[in-house]
Amino acid sequence: NVVGFGRLEDASNITIRNNKFSVATNTGTTSALKLVRSANNKIVDNVLDDGNDNVVLIESNKNLIQGNRFTKARHSLLSIRCSSFNIIRNNFFDNRIQKAGEIYDCEGGSDAPYKLDATKRNIFESNTFAYTLGSDRDYRYNGIQYSGQDGIVRGNVFYDNQGGALGFQVYSDEALYNHGHRIYHNTFYANRCFGVSSAAATDASRYFDNQVKNNLFYKNT
Repeated sequence: NVVGFGRLEDASNITIRNNKFSVATNTGTTSALKLVRSANNKIVDNVLDDGNDNVVLIESNKNLIQGNRFTKARHSLLSIRCSSFNIIRNNFFDNRIQKAGEIYDCEGGSDAPYKLDATKRNIFESNTFAYTLGSDRDYRYNGIQYSGQDGIVRGNVFYDNQGGALGFQVYSDEALYNHGHRIYHNTFYANRCFGVSSAAATDASRYFDNQVKNNLFYKNT
């Protein structure tokens, strides 16, 4: 029952471990455990429940998010914006009222710059994404609403996401550059709408070279 879970600004080498964050009442990203221009930090083995956004990275690089349990967010459980070289590993994501993860560039805002083609080489590995809310539109409520550049998604499990599992998304301005990703060794089971969805984009100079290989797709509808 706090306004926001916490804020790291221009911070480095901080470890946040074994905490429980519950019920952040504010709207927008200020409800989150929020990193702004912060690098080499660790968010490990926490429980984060019931924010508007539960964890947000803005212009924050080389952070580790590992072993956390994310539940219930009015917008997204994890948001990575114009941030690079982050590792998201061994987390459980369960959002039954919206989407789980989102990754894209920054189109400006109160504490976000206008910074495109700037979300590079983030890794999602060995996570579980489950139970996102259903929608009649394939760009809403994904397990991961996925943009950025040169990322890796490997060894994850996506199941029972009613808004689709992993959606490559392209839209103005924050998700115009979506290229160079490698999606492999994941399991996509019993997701509604799709296991993996490709955006309908016409600009081949900004949306290209996304490879999906050696994944298991089973009982997606």
